[in-house]
Parts: sequence; structure tokens; C-alpha cells
Amino acid sequence: MSTCPSSRWQDDIASLLTASRMTHLSVGANKGYGLSEFVQRFTTAKVDNQAWHALLQKHECAAECCGICKPCRARPLPFSTRAPADAVDLHAFEVQPATAAMLRKVLADALLANASGGTAINASVHEVAVSNASGVLWTSPNVRSGKENFGASFAPSRRSIPRRAIALDDWLDAQTAEARRVQLLTIDTEGFDGLVLRGAARAISAKRIDVIEFEYIRAWHGSLRDTLRWLDGRGYTCYWVGNHGNGGVLAQASGRCWRDCFVEPRGRWSNLVCSHRADILAVFQRDVRREVRRNPGARQRVCAVTKV
Repeated sequence: MSTCPSSRWQDDIASLLTASRMTHLSVGANKGYGLSEFVQRFTTAKVDNQAWHALLQKHECAAECCGICKPCRARPLPFSTRAPADAVDLHAFEVQPATAAMLRKVLADALLANASGGTAINASVHEVAVSNASGVLWTSPNVRSGKENFGASFAPSRRSIPRRAIALDDWLDAQTAEARRVQLLTIDTEGFDGLVLRGAARAISAKRIDVIEFEYIRAWHGSLRDTLRWLDGRGYTCYWVGNHGNGGVLAQASGRCWRDCFVEPRGRWSNLVCSHRADILAVFQRDVRREVRRNPGARQRVCAVTKV
């Protein structure tokens, strides 16, 4: 379980996940460091998190501009871990108006600087909330650009403003058939993650999303156990993502590896990654078995299975 999760698992599966045309959906994109890392892994663009941070500052990021986990300090990804696609479609969903406006400018600048040759990159920022159903949610009008830990709510308060809410299934249904195939869905919605997943039920049931990463916090809407069972029933196996301190080791969370203690994360939050693809799950499970061999004591905290 992790407070600041490692992205090593993405390096491990990059060569498997890559495709001629790729789609990445980032729900709760905030400052977009996850978008930056996706661009680094799967395009020929010359982008890194330090340059991204500079663009955030240029466009008047007002809060936590380096990110709570300090991704702005991350080293550029080595070329050996890159698996460039011919074309990449990035879709950032951000409910906070000031942050969405800032992110739109950052993406425009980043893509303008990499417009000549290589991977064709298309990027869109959708200033909406994402939940289990399309409708209306509410948020504060005064959240500073870049500020984390502010989501949406179901009921209005005296000073809140309405925001259009969408279910991912409804949004995907309006896209082309090619765009409805998603290589990576990341979710960071301050406790709404389980609802976002339910709003993608049709895409998940049809296995049109290869990999899903989401965040779990104590203030979660719904049950983590029920969510993992629901995903498991649709062919997705989920793993806790380790942090940088333990090398990003994965630990299976779903299926027979579930433990009731999982509902109380050790840190303020933890991330999970899920997939239905046998080749990707084999890489994840190999990581688990390698950790058990390297550290026999890990068997007490890592559920190791012999077969995916």
C-alpha cells in the first residue's frame, strides 16, 4: 500500500501496452503530471516533468505546483523504457475551472514545442465532473489552480457552483470506434473513484480498457471490497502499487488475496492498478513472485499466487 505510488509498473508493461494508436483517459487530471509521463513513455515528444513544471509556473499555477508527491523532481524517463506509438489521444477530465484552464494552456504549449514529426499527439481538456451517471455535481468556485484534494459533491452548498457530470460510458459512446479502445484509464477523484468505475461499466465489461489505475482513500464513496469483487467478476485483477521507498513492489489485492485490513490504508491514500490482459497480469505476478524470492519475509504481506 502506498502514499506516493511508484510508476515502475508502467515501465514494466510499456512494450506490451503500446499500440499504433493509443488513448489515455486521465480523470481528475489536476496538474497533468500523469499526462506528462504517458507522453514520455509512448511518444517521441521531448517532454519531462521538470519542463512540465516550468509550463505550470508560466501559466500561473497557484498551489502545490510540484505536486504533493513531488513528481516535478522526477528524472526524465530513460529511452530504454519508451515504446512510442504512431498517434496518441490524451483526454484530461478536470472539474475545477482554474485548474482546467491552466492545464489546457500547458498542453497547448507542450504540444506546440513538439509539433514537428514523430508521434501525432491530440490532447483535450474536458471541464466536467466524472461519476457513475451523467447529470450535475457541485464544487467550490474558489479552488486555486493546481490545488489538490478538492473534488465534487452531490449536494450544493451556499457558495458552490454546478458542474456538468458525465459517466465515462456515455462519453465513450459518443466517440469513434477506434477511440473507444482505451489503453490506460487513470482515476484520482478524491473518493469518487469507485463511482467513476461504475460509470464505465459497459467499457469494463467489454474489456475495452486495458489497464486501470485508481486511488483509494478512507473517505471513499462505496466499498473497496465490493468494487474489487465487481472488477474481478469482469475479468480484472487488481494490485496495490508500492511506493518509491519499496521499489514500487506490487501486491495482489483482489480475488483470494483480499484482506479485510485493506479498507484502512496505512497512509493517507493508496493506489491500485488493474488489468484483464493475461500478458500484463503475468508481468505483475512475476513482480510479486520476485519480491517473495528476494525477501522471504514479504510472504507475510504479499499474496503470491503460482498462476495468473
